Amino acid sequence: MVLVVSVVGTAVLLLSLAVGLLLPTTLPAPLRTFAVALITVITLSPLLTIAFDVALRIADHREITFSSCLESLRRFFPTAIRLGLIHLVVGMLTALNVTFYLQLSGISGRATVLLCLYVLLFWSTMALYQGPLLVLQETGAFDEPGRTGRRGAMAVIRRSFFLVVGEPLFSIGLGLAVLLWSAVALLTAVGAAMLWLGGVCILTAVPTRALLAKYGVANMADSAAAGPAKEA
Repeated sequence: MVLVVSVVGTAVLLLSLAVGLLLPTTLPAPLRTFAVALITVITLSPLLTIAFDVALRIADHREITFSSCLESLRRFFPTAIRLGLIHLVVGMLTALNVTFYLQLSGISGRATVLLCLYVLLFWSTMALYQGPLLVLQETGAFDEPGRTGRRGAMAVIRRSFFLVVGEPLFSIGLGLAVLLWSAVALLTAVGAAMLWLGGVCILTAVPTRALLAKYGVANMADSAAAGPAKEA
């Protein structure tokens, strides 16, 4: 399943980037970049959510079928798209701010650039938890008797923020582990294409479940039961 997730993700990413070659050459470079980024987000966001659902199913020792992946796509698609678009906006704003303040001389400009990079680093650390959190919250892991837990992209961001603030050293260690795995995978083109995405999903899904169990904010057994029933 790690191989399948990684290969499909790589193929979708390459197809999304190839769309940029079909755009009119008369379009300004920033507009072409935005169009390719938007298409990539729309195509990859639902796929990434399915990948995290697969990773959580592996961790829970649940069966993975084609029908379960289709159910995940139907259930998670709207929230995944919204979260992906938020990431796109944050990335664009950060890039614009860094580009602008790099052109300014003096300490204030450099300090602002460092602040933007720090915010981006914090946001990237939050993103480590957001895929598993999205799947868990949309399958009822945060529900309580008589009370439905918050759903949607903003709820994912809020919960990931509290996980990073509550476990800063753990989050930094998880980020370093993901970077190390990425470096190892990128050393070989085959590893990057066939193992990277699935490995990242497993590497982040399992610790996220462990943190939630530690804080007692989600019952992982109930979360597993809330998903589609195991097929015979």
